[in-house]
Amino acid sequence: MTWKSLKKSTPAALVILNIGAPLMAVHFGMTGAVKKKVQELQAQIGASAATQSSGTSWGITGTYFMAFHTCRDGSTSCGPQLHDTYVAQSTDSANWSSISGFAAFQGSVPDVIRKGNKLYMYNTQGVARYDMDTSSFMATVSISISSANGALDYYADPSPILDGNGKITLFYLAHDSIPNYDPAGCPASVPCTQYFRSAAEIDDSDGTQFLADPGNRAEIYMCSTCAYSSASDPDIFMSSTAGTYFLFISHGSNVQLMLSSSLKGSYADNPSLADGRLTGAGGVPAGFYNSSSGNYWVFVHSGSPAGIKRAAASSLNSSLSDSQFSVVISSSSGIYGLGAPAAIESPGFAVNSP
Repeated sequence: MTWKSLKKSTPAALVILNIGAPLMAVHFGMTGAVKKKVQELQAQIGASAATQSSGTSWGITGTYFMAFHTCRDGSTSCGPQLHDTYVAQSTDSANWSSISGFAAFQGSVPDVIRKGNKLYMYNTQGVARYDMDTSSFMATVSISISSANGALDYYADPSPILDGNGKITLFYLAHDSIPNYDPAGCPASVPCTQYFRSAAEIDDSDGTQFLADPGNRAEIYMCSTCAYSSASDPDIFMSSTAGTYFLFISHGSNVQLMLSSSLKGSYADNPSLADGRLTGAGGVPAGFYNSSSGNYWVFVHSGSPAGIKRAAASSLNSSLSDSQFSVVISSSSGIYGLGAPAAIESPGFAVNSP
């Protein structure tokens, strides 16, 4: 779930979509009192992010990064407004460790990417950045996605990838600006269609402003008798074939795999998989093709308390069983001092390479 709402005794309901709250809130006809509450929440978000020292050097030694979130109070379940984002590192994608100097910051459903010598950490609050040259941490700021006519596109669950020109392309779930519903489902009742889109980074915005690409990357029809009744959390990555891209979609504890011959083309189910279903071993996936080993790495979260699991496979043309996955980060891993019963969820994978 990537939303929250607050109802006040004011004529209008304050709705904060946890995807850049300051941007989204202004579209609901707020009263003065509600605007004041938005400003208070913005200050709280800034204060949370500001706990990270801007001059603290991170001890980055890993080849790979993994972003994830957990409940701030260490519980097994909480709302997204109580999630904190962490970033771990690894040299082999199976064994993960803390990054010295890193401090968690507010946000849910995170993903991470390196562009040049800067890390971009996206989550439901926006994007935080870390400059590896200057050891400067830039606190979370909202991101915006504009359509060609200048209107803002409502979005959830952003997933970044670098295009052929080294600019960030953001894949995301588009949704209606309707209060009190989880964008993973239909705004009212099924049936409905979920739309997944992409957007190009605007020059000189440093990963904070995007222009929506024409059309939809994927459309998923959902109904009570359909293969899927929810759809969210896209994850985009390159396949083993140059110029071909894979798009994961999360459906509860199931993962759908879609393919396209171009980054900003139309994505369709992998024809080798029934309904494109790759696995039922967990949800909110992340993927990567490791050319050195010739294997795909597939990450999901599952369990109670939830942990992150990984499977390695030479092909994604066959479904992956639960037995092919092994836990790589959990509350027993000791990472960042997180202990039981903390749930560790929502993996986001990146390579530590400019």
